[in-house]
Amino acid sequence: MHSDEYEISLFRELAVCMAAIKKLERHLACLPEIDQPEGDASPSAVAAGRGMRPGLDELTEQLQALQIWTERKKQYETMLAVMKISSPS
Repeated sequence: MHSDEYEISLFRELAVCMAAIKKLERHLACLPEIDQPEGDASPSAVAAGRGMRPGLDELTEQLQALQIWTERKKQYETMLAVMKISSPS
């Protein structure tokens, strides 16, 4: 059994997730498209910073953040669905 406070908190957290996802998607849309690295793209070259295109680190970080926020959103949606199923009508 849950109280309305739990559901309200989950809706609030879900709203935060959706805002973060929207912000990341807007930011990613503004980043220039990055092609495959030119030149030496071996692991040792990448570790040394050669063969990388400018902005690739930022793009990678933003994509990872988007993945994390999307997963978190799915978790909150699942919790809300479970609450609605288990709540007395």
